[in-house]
Amino acid sequence: MDIIITHPNGWGLEQQQRLRTASIKAGLTTEGQAATQVKFLSEAEASIHFCIESLGLNSTVSPESKLVVCDAGGSTVDTTVYNVKSPRPKLELEEIKGSDCVQAGSIFVDEAASEYIRSALGRAGLRAVEVENCAKKGINAFISMIKPEFDGLKESVGCKVGEKTLNRARDGVHITNGRMRFLKHTVQSFFDPLVNEILDSAESQAEDIDNPYVFLVGGFGDSPYLQKCMKTRLGDSAKLTVNNKPGAKAVADGAVIWAIVQSVTSRAARYSYGVPVAIPYNRFSPEHTKREVGLGPGGIPLVLGGWSEIIGKNTVVSADSAIGVSYCRPFRTPRPTLSNFSAVLYSTTHLDDVEFMKDSDGSVKDGFYPVCTISANMQELEGALDPNYDMFGLYWELHFRVCIQFGDTELKAYLEWVDKEGEVCKGEASTIAASVL
Repeated sequence: MDIIITHPNGWGLEQQQRLRTASIKAGLTTEGQAATQVKFLSEAEASIHFCIESLGLNSTVSPESKLVVCDAGGSTVDTTVYNVKSPRPKLELEEIKGSDCVQAGSIFVDEAASEYIRSALGRAGLRAVEVENCAKKGINAFISMIKPEFDGLKESVGCKVGEKTLNRARDGVHITNGRMRFLKHTVQSFFDPLVNEILDSAESQAEDIDNPYVFLVGGFGDSPYLQKCMKTRLGDSAKLTVNNKPGAKAVADGAVIWAIVQSVTSRAARYSYGVPVAIPYNRFSPEHTKREVGLGPGGIPLVLGGWSEIIGKNTVVSADSAIGVSYCRPFRTPRPTLSNFSAVLYSTTHLDDVEFMKDSDGSVKDGFYPVCTISANMQELEGALDPNYDMFGLYWELHFRVCIQFGDTELKAYLEWVDKEGEVCKGEASTIAASVL
């Protein structure tokens, strides 16, 4: 039995590990099986599978069609672009660029409405305690009734803030029989800053893509006003598709569909991945001169804390392929302890060329985060390392690769080396969450 858990796009390894632990404590799986039995899927990816299946788009989309998925939730809005590799007999998708995430979810509409309601009640002359009580009622009414139905067509809407005996007409505030009147442009002012940010993000992701299918999903994606604004912005340049079921239903059903068809064959890395390394000293670089210099094999001056990238952000990689980079670690003994050889994998969102990932004092720079420690038992290589000579005498080199394997929902990192018989060996894989992929 596979256990599929969906989560917001922005969730990462820490949140997924908590969900795994919760699954174990709930008796759904065991510690030994959790790593392979529990699988994670972003809500956006689950939603696209639901939309394609429920709307019968398998027979409509063609190879090389582009799908733009805008997952508008409560806090964040994530937009991801997929390419259709094959629509039939099994839908195969590949992610062609990393998701764009903006803080423009529906909760910010609630905050804008709350601020307006409290201010309006104060201007209407209510006492502080009345403002607080009426504001709570008004905010609840707005969230449950006005926000999900607002489409920008009615000139005004009424929001219940108090009992029928409450009547006020003062300083532009009109409350009749306990209902405060909101003019259309007032409600639009709650939505528009967020809607514009969402549309800008979706438009940016769809840039240079001809006539894509655009899927608006998520709780905020059910908003008639957001749907109308997106249709207006896109015009005839794209085919907009919205859910005809509540977001949670679409996500749950989509997760089941995904588990059956396993459609995504390629993914775009949302972060850059790499490891810290020693790099040759450059006496003309201010960044180098403030660091302690050591001598490496062959007497080469080296400084620590350099950055060696294995996979760059937005790199698209097949879901069943691996990328690896070769490294060498020197030892002054032919039999170093290799029973628990390890390397720490880091991630970063930096897109520019980065030379160092650590400061001169050895602390990790802002924007770099440890993802996992990759370890392997290479004890069989003790006494079989490659010998070499330098100015200090004999030393031995361990050659290995740090590899990242792209899978269906998760990414795995492992060490790879060649044994005494010339066979390629792999260490135990460490799992990296797909949401930090």
